[in-house]
Amino acid sequence: MKKLLVLSLAAILIFGCTGKRKNAQNEFTINATISGITDGKILLQKRENGTFVTVDSTSLAGGKFTLKGKITLPEYYYITIGDKPDKIKLFVDPSDIQITANADSLSEAKITGSATQDQYQAYLKSVGDFDKKLDALDAQYQKAKEANNMPMLKKLDSLSEAVDKEKSAFTAKYVRENPKTVLSPWLVMSNAYQFTLEDLESFDKAIDTSLSKSVYVIKMKERIEILKKVAVGQPAPDFTMNNTEDKPVSLSSFKGKYLLVDFWASWCSSCRAENPNVVANYQVFHKKGLEILGVSFDRKKEDWLKAIKDDKLTWNHVSDIKGWANAAGKLYGIMAIPANVLVDKDGKIIAKDLRGDALKKKLEELMK
Repeated sequence: MKKLLVLSLAAILIFGCTGKRKNAQNEFTINATISGITDGKILLQKRENGTFVTVDSTSLAGGKFTLKGKITLPEYYYITIGDKPDKIKLFVDPSDIQITANADSLSEAKITGSATQDQYQAYLKSVGDFDKKLDALDAQYQKAKEANNMPMLKKLDSLSEAVDKEKSAFTAKYVRENPKTVLSPWLVMSNAYQFTLEDLESFDKAIDTSLSKSVYVIKMKERIEILKKVAVGQPAPDFTMNNTEDKPVSLSSFKGKYLLVDFWASWCSSCRAENPNVVANYQVFHKKGLEILGVSFDRKKEDWLKAIKDDKLTWNHVSDIKGWANAAGKLYGIMAIPANVLVDKDGKIIAKDLRGDALKKKLEELMK
């Protein structure tokens, strides 16, 4: 509780200084000094639909570069330097921003002059304990993955999910207590997979109207509309996608049966760890009228087919082999996998994200 109060006050104080840094023309200037490299192409980019889009460029000369432009509301940008794989990440607002960094550790750049960046650094410091726990669990997860230890993977996945929920609750409180900073809707959309429709609607009410034109508020509203369309009680949106034999299969073709639409991928360890549970339930409930439609977020058909065979997934499968750009995934607002949607005989959504024992209990309730 003490940390939350300190963070909130710090954010308010920082935000209070924002007006002094802004200018009437909404102009920004980025002056950078990069050691360890003298020349190279500089790209100012932002990420749209998972792709980096260049909005401006310049050249590094003598280890220095300057970028100038106009921006109405702060946005999160990336700076690429030459062929360096790392990027400088920062919030750009209408101000004079100074950057000092080493070419071999761009992610550790020192950034001053951006009030929103200051807020973000304060937030990161406050969630540091959560991140340390998640990093430690991830290290254990990688070892268990290398050992193909499925029981341990499931356990670690559960532990990580619990820490994620704690961090999510912290972030939600931050957003509600700091409604006038762009950082709040950015945090919401950066962690949108963790928030329910009810959460997002409460954030939408809390965030100040002065941010209504922020790209992050606009995206948040768009996600709210998507989730409304796929909420429990709504008709399941129909889609058609090719199966493993490149023949089209439609969700609506399963009308008259209970259907579990299972979003997964061969590369998703959590999905693979959950697959035995789905298989076990399919073996029990298929004869009682359950069908499963697996929707893969794979990018390579051969990987998808191998995983189906290896995990003995004997139900219907479809994919457009577009990874996270999967059309059905976008239609249903899927931002994290494994995920699923349970549809009744009339094509209505009756449950979502049933994993472990929850899936069995729901199917038993439906198919007594």
